[in-house]
Amino acid sequence: MKLEEFIPAFAQPVATFDLGFDSAFNTDLVSFIDSLRLGTDGGPVRTSVGGWRNEGDFFAIQNPLIKRLETECAKAAMQFLEACGATIALEKHAISLNGWANWNGKGHYNAPHRHLGADVCGTYYVKQPNDASLNTGCIEFLDNRNIMPAQQRLGGPIFGTRVRRRPEAGKLVVFPSFLTHWVPPNQTEDGRIVVAWNAKLRQKL
Repeated sequence: MKLEEFIPAFAQPVATFDLGFDSAFNTDLVSFIDSLRLGTDGGPVRTSVGGWRNEGDFFAIQNPLIKRLETECAKAAMQFLEACGATIALEKHAISLNGWANWNGKGHYNAPHRHLGADVCGTYYVKQPNDASLNTGCIEFLDNRNIMPAQQRLGGPIFGTRVRRRPEAGKLVVFPSFLTHWVPPNQTEDGRIVVAWNAKLRQKL
């Protein structure tokens, strides 16, 4: 017997990228985001329960750190689409990002949600709480399919219904916009800082 083909039909992939930034980059980015947070009330909280996010598009801010992050995130989004086997002519398109900085203090979390309207989404981890216990600093992805418990018992990426990751600072997680996800409550006094974004393909002129 020979397996001739295996298609992970309707997959819901999650990818992690190391953008190669040194610790000084994140330290400077933490300082910049903290200055925004302490100087403004922030924008709409949307799915956040507590916490803070900047007002407007984070990537529209004229700052070398932010422009460098935007460039690398756009590259990762394109690489993610290539890995997904997207059949659209990627070479004829560019990535357009819209982002926001997010700070979660003690007790703050992000309720389950999706980013419908975008093509892919990403979260860059600027700072993680020092205590990794009790799921603090995790992101959890929830299955959108209607899988019965009898099949869930098989487990693994095909039959499982949730995937949990705790990325280190400096890592970027990329996933499809239709994948439901949430962030459990921060149970420490240490803040969690990320830059989240939505990406859309736009045709080159």
